[in-house]
Formats: sequence, structure tokens, C-alpha cells
Amino acid sequence: MDKTHFEETIKSLNEVQQQAVRSESKHLQILAGPGSGKTRVLTARVASLVIEKGIAPGHIIVVTFTNKAANEMKERLVKLIGEKNTERLLLGTFHTLCSRILRRFGSLVNVDPSFTIADTQTSQEIISQLRSDPETPIDDFTRTKQKVGAIWGLISKAKSKGYTAARYAKDFGSEFKTKDIAILYTKYEEKLKQLNLVDFDNLLLKGCELFVKKKDVLSNIKAVLVDEYQDTNVVQYDLIRLIMTQANDKIITIVGDPDQSIFGWRSAEPKNFNKMVCDFDKTMAIHMEQNYRSTSTILDSALHVISQDRTRIDKALYTNNPKGIPIVLNRPRNESSQAAFVAKEINRVIKYSKGLINYKDIAVLMRMNFISQQFEQVFRSHKIPFTIVGGDRFFDRVEIKDITCYLRFAYNPCDYLSFARIVNVPRRGIGAVTLKKLVDFNDKQEGSILDSLQKIVTGKDKSVVSPAVSKKLKGLVDICSEIRRLIDEREEIHEIIHYIVEATGYKEYLKEHHFQDHESRWSNIGELISIAKGKPNEEEYKDSESELNESTTVIDMEEEADDDSPKEYATITEDGVTIIEMEEEPDDVEELNVIQSEDRFQSQAKQSQPGAQPSSSSSQSRDFTDNDDLFDVKDAVADFLEYCSLCSNQKELEEAEGGKVTIATLHSSKGSLEWPCVFIATCNEGVIPHSMAEDVTEEGQVMIKKILLISRLLYVGMTRSKFLLYCVSPIERNSWGRIETESMSGYLRNLDRSLYTTTVPDWDDSVRAMLATTIDKPIPPPDSELVTTKKGKKTKNDENYDNRDSNSMRFEFKRNCEQFGGFTSASKLYQQSNNKRPKKHN
Repeated sequence: MDKTHFEETIKSLNEVQQQAVRSESKHLQILAGPGSGKTRVLTARVASLVIEKGIAPGHIIVVTFTNKAANEMKERLVKLIGEKNTERLLLGTFHTLCSRILRRFGSLVNVDPSFTIADTQTSQEIISQLRSDPETPIDDFTRTKQKVGAIWGLISKAKSKGYTAARYAKDFGSEFKTKDIAILYTKYEEKLKQLNLVDFDNLLLKGCELFVKKKDVLSNIKAVLVDEYQDTNVVQYDLIRLIMTQANDKIITIVGDPDQSIFGWRSAEPKNFNKMVCDFDKTMAIHMEQNYRSTSTILDSALHVISQDRTRIDKALYTNNPKGIPIVLNRPRNESSQAAFVAKEINRVIKYSKGLINYKDIAVLMRMNFISQQFEQVFRSHKIPFTIVGGDRFFDRVEIKDITCYLRFAYNPCDYLSFARIVNVPRRGIGAVTLKKLVDFNDKQEGSILDSLQKIVTGKDKSVVSPAVSKKLKGLVDICSEIRRLIDEREEIHEIIHYIVEATGYKEYLKEHHFQDHESRWSNIGELISIAKGKPNEEEYKDSESELNESTTVIDMEEEADDDSPKEYATITEDGVTIIEMEEEPDDVEELNVIQSEDRFQSQAKQSQPGAQPSSSSSQSRDFTDNDDLFDVKDAVADFLEYCSLCSNQKELEEAEGGKVTIATLHSSKGSLEWPCVFIATCNEGVIPHSMAEDVTEEGQVMIKKILLISRLLYVGMTRSKFLLYCVSPIERNSWGRIETESMSGYLRNLDRSLYTTTVPDWDDSVRAMLATTIDKPIPPPDSELVTTKKGKKTKNDENYDNRDSNSMRFEFKRNCEQFGGFTSASKLYQQSNNKRPKKHN
């Protein structure tokens, strides 16, 4: 292992960062503001534990929340400690960690190790069926009026607070408002067990249960590091605490920022910082307050917003980056004008930045995803390529679900929902009545649905369906049995998918049922195979006559949206507002990611164990040795299906990095995501409210409802920007079918006049020089044709904005950058008199 890169990295850190990396504290909190280099510090601390403390990589757990941050972390660690050592780290999300452990020890907590993961769509489908079942004893209002998404949200929220179904029924089963939820929660858990499914929340709950029952599961672990700690909820904190109590003494390091805690609506607990101090003696806190991302103007503007939370601990945030230009507070007439303004300004920024900013460097952020509809339409008309993060997700697409459900059912033949999806793909004429007969028959049998189907199609039981139906089912059974054989023989995953596609005649099926966009859907099947294979998309899944328009989004054709979008469910925003217009995927899913690279599916398949075979009793009872690695998966099919379920937004983020504007919610923008240019849309009081919403509890106490969380949400969005920041607030907004006039969010009122402008920024060589320095790119040569202001003219209303001769400004800026070691503040440039031009050096 070459220590040179590690030593160079340590030298490049500032004093506080070095202190955090090499701290001797066993219980360490690194409180890192936005853009302060937390990923760099966290990876350097991992490397320090390996190189300087001598801890084996397989004895270190690193928990992160987003795929992008984890991949960045992995890339850095490969340079610091080498590829082999990086692979041995237990690097993943809480859900990934628990999934791996349950595969090995699940039987101890009544979980079949061959389980498959129920994603959000599957969970809501189960609840929908239970709600519609006349035998479920719930009120008519719950059965017919209450949205499935809202019911699922309440159950998920209960789980995130640590409530099992039994405990929830005991505590809330007799209350009028929650008794039906308690009934559905109990039945939902029973159905998951019957189908051998584990949902996202149960991965964590069962993990906690396992750690309580078996104290030596992680006895070999010596260090635990947790990223984005402010987003941990009750159960996740319990996981950390229980891991720390496993057998031997451990080091724990958490990295987080209370100011960026924006997931309170799904039970994230900023109080977990204080819990850690109480639960772990001599907890040390190190504050990282130097920002390396944004200009000082953006930071000052963001601090104006967050400082309005008078409950927060006051802390500074500073930067040595250029001062930059004022942020833009724009007030277009309406939402259509807002989208048009953003589209026009995107093209303007790309033109005048002279190659410094491209489409991939721009993001449009919003609080609720239904706001994106106007932008989708306008961007298409302006030929602006874009991708929607958290929109129509790749693994939720109809064609992807069809193929993966074949694999899921063959792997877990108890999964009725996957069976019900594929039974008529291709069309076999199996109706609801026949499906009901099959389910009733299976309920009376021992074994899986596939076992019951085998009895029917082989003639062992001829009373269930007619011979004609039995013949139709035989084709399905034959395909699934062959998939099962391929799994047992440890065939490559991509080869199994090839077989599914060919055996089902899926290409012809797409032409028959999705003719208008079958080509793009067929390309998506090729992409699925590429993911399984870990190689670029295969040409055989591309039709030569199909050339997608460069502005195609993740929703490849506008007509696909109705087919592929999830059912209409209520969405509960973080401040309790229920939105019906459009479902917003919860951020839980957005953060559940598998960290290992895609090519692992190919390399592991030949050595994997059959997915449906339970682990041996010896593997269930033995302790880990020094060579054990929970992430060294032996079941490639389970790994691939887990990837499909837990992965979120990866395809969409790749689209953005590939040259498209990112459209995302403020929630999904958090983490390591950053852009040189950010637009925050609909910064209205009705969407990002500043006024305190009050409610009265049954005890008569007045409480402030999560309004401070919204200040943190806006703060997070603003600090995603490196140089250009636009906060756009339409004067008129369509709200629940009515045109209403709304003011700009109160958080942006009383902003220091030097920090903002109401007009679009002017461009000249000095602005491009500041931009280049901020985003660490070469300063482009002067260009008199790409200047938007007349010589000597100051921008309207911006008294601090300097518009000296472009060449002298550029020279002076570059000289100051060199003088201050590559960093300078724009304020230093203005200390010299404008009429004193520097002499040019040869």
C-alpha cells in the first residue's frame, strides 16, 4: 500500500480538517457545514484508521446516505488505501448493512435468508389489496377515501420511530384516528411474511432485533463512521448504539450538520447529536466552518436564511473563494413565465460563460415535484436536455419491472405480487377469477406458488382450472423453472435476463402493447442488461432507426408518463401538507443505495450460492472471523435484486452528469450534490412559508409546526450553488385551481441590498475570471463579444459590482489569486483605485 497519496492528502487539509482526521477521540462528532470538505475528511479518517492505527479494513463500517457520496468516497479511498482494502470495507447504507447481515443471520429473527426486498411500489400495492379486501375490518372512509400512499406513509413513519405492528396496535389500536392504521399495519406485516418480503423499514427493525438477540454479530468491528448524521432517525440511531455495544470496544465517528437536517417529516432526529453525547462518554466535537464550494455572497445570503432559526446554535461559515456576484431574486408574472425565464437564462449562462458552464452544471430545484411540470414542457420546446431526479425512475419503469419480476418470482417463488405482474406478460388470458382460484388453492397447500402451479400443470390436481388455462400456465411455469435452473447453476445475471427476454418474446410484446415508444423501451432493456453485466449498453438492444432526441429526459417519450408513473397517491410534505396532484417519491427510497459497483454482478455470479437456498445452520450460528466480510456477497441474484430495489436515482444522476440539466426537489439535492448554477423555483410564501403555522395540541399547548425545518431546506438549496444562484418567485400561482397572488418567501426578505439584484447578472471577463476560480477551471481568454455591459457602466442597483476594464480586471484577479495561494476574495480586488491600472508583465 503506497502511503504517498495519503501523506499528500493530509498536507493539503487545513488545520481543523487535520485535527478531525487524526483525532484520538473514541467518540467524535465532526460538525461540517456545507461545502466544508466532509467527504474528503471522512475518507481521510478512514485511511488514517487503516494506515496509522493499523485497523483492518474488514473491521471498519462506513455508513453513507447517498449513492453519489458513496461512490465519491470509494474513488477517494481507492487512491488512499488501494482497491483491495477499499473493497474490504463495510461501506454502504444502513439498509445495505442490515440486508447483508439478515442474509446470514435472518433465521434468528424469523426472517428467511432468501427474502426479496419490497420496494415502495410493492408495499403500496399490498396495502391497496388489504384495504380493498372486504374481510379487513376497517371503516368505509379508510377503505374508499384515504389514499394508499398516506396509509403507507403513516405505517412507515411508525416504523421509523421504532413501533412494531404489535406495539403500535397496543398503543394506538383503540384510538379512533389510528385504529384502522393499526389493523392494516398488522395485516401488512402478515402479508410480507407470507410473501417472504422485507420492506425498507423492516430491514432496519430486524437489524435492531438481531443485534439485541445476538451480541457478537459484529464483534470484529473496531470502528464505525456515519455520514449525514443529521438525517438519522430513531431506529438508525438505535442501530448505531447497538452496533457500538457489540462485544468489543469500538471507535465511532459521525459527520453531520444540524443546519442541514431537512427530513423531519420522515422522523429524522437532529436531537441524535445530543443523544450521542449522553450515550457515549467524552464525546468530542470538531467544527468545520470553512466552505470550499460557494462564493461569499452565496454564503452570506444562505446564512441570512438559516439565522432566522433562533433555536439553532449560532456558528460561523466562511470562505476564501471570490466574493462573486449578487444572487438574483426574480419575480416573473406567473409559473409559465417562471419556466420561460429559467430556460432563457440557462441558454444565456451557457453562451456567456464561454464554456465554463454547460447543461450538466445547472440544476433547477423546487420544494415539491409537481412544480416541475411547467419546466418539462418549456425545456422541451427550448431543446434543453434535462433529467428528473426522483421522477420516473429507471427501475420503476414498466419494462424494467416486467423483466425483474420474472427474476424475482423465480428467486422467491412465494412472491405472489411478482407472479401476478408477469402472469400476463406476454398476454396469456389469465383473468382475476383464475388468479383468485390459484391463490385459494395455494393457501391450502404447503410450499410456494410455483410449487402449486407445478401441481396444476402436471395434472396432479385438475380441479382448480380448466385444461385450456392449465396449458397457458404451463408456458409460464416452464419459463420460471428454467430461470430457477439457471440461478441454481449460477449462470451470469445478464445471461438470465437474456433468456427471460427471449423466452417471453418481450420485444414483440413491446411492439404490440407500447408501439409508439417500443424502441426506447427496448433500449432500456439493453441498459438493464448492461447494468447486470457491468459493461456499456449492448448494440443489439438498439434499433438503428431509433435516434432519441437530445432533449429526451428520463421519461423518454412524453406519452409514456401515464403508463409508467406510479398510481396517484397522497404525498405528505415535510411540514405536514398533503399534496394530491402528483405523487412525490419519499426520500427514504432516494437514499437507499447499494454502494458496490455494477460490475460485481458479473464477477460474483459464477461463485454465488443459489438464492432460494437457506443458509446452513453453521453459517447462521458461527461468529465472524477476521477474514469475514458482510459485503462479500455469495448470492449474485440476491445482490442484483437488492441493487434494483435499494438503488435510487443512480440512472438519473448519470443522465445529469452526462450533459443534462438536473431537475430535482430540494430534498433530493442534499448531500454531495453541487452545481455552478442553481435555480430555486417558486420561492413563494405559499410554498416556502416563513410565517409560523400554529396548532393546538389536546393539552392546549401551542406548538410551532416544523416551520424552522423549511428554513433549513432553503438553506440547503442555496448552498448547493457554487457561483450563480437564482431564487425565482412568480407573482401569481395556480393553487388548487385558483389563481392567487403570492409574495416572495419571507426568508428572502430584508436581505442585505448588496447581496442581491432583481435583474439578470451582467457578464464580462472579470465575472468569468471569478467563476473560473470558484469552480477551479482555467480562466478563458478575453472576449469583447461576450460582454453584456457597456464599458464603465455599473449594474443597476448593485453598488458593489465593479465593471472596470475587462483586461485589467482579469490580470489583477489572476495576480491576487497567485498572491493568496489560489484563493482570494473579490473585496480585495476593489481596494485599489479604479484609475490605477496595473502594468502588464511580459
